[in-house]
Amino acid sequence: MGKNIKIIAFGITALSLMIITIKVSNGKEDNIKNIPKLQIESNSINTNSFISDYNYDGAKKYLLDYDDDKYSLTIAPSSKINLKFSNVPHEYTISQIDSNENIQLNDYSFEAPSSKGSYIYYVTARWYDKGHVTYKFTVYIK
Repeated sequence: MGKNIKIIAFGITALSLMIITIKVSNGKEDNIKNIPKLQIESNSINTNSFISDYNYDGAKKYLLDYDDDKYSLTIAPSSKINLKFSNVPHEYTISQIDSNENIQLNDYSFEAPSSKGSYIYYVTARWYDKGHVTYKFTVYIK
């Protein structure tokens, strides 16, 4: 009889953990659904950017699951890259990782590097009434 109680207790515990895990992961998805998105476009090629972190409308999160290939564009040198926000921010900045150069923006667009290679960018967007979101994407110059 004691063995059956242990098995039942183990089963209830496992089931409870599964339910909690499902609720937590669903909660994460609900929060991120409300976060404004940023698409990157160049020469009619579009990709979504990765939401790296946010403190937006009461929801806060720092995400680590970045995949260079999933959030990337492969383009020619010096191509024009356009930023397309689903909700236009009040202000934004863009920076290239491992670069001391300022990126010149012109009406939500900038010029890709002229040298072949892979370049990672961060865009930090701010909404005065909601908060901020940091996006990340990779550009491959071929």
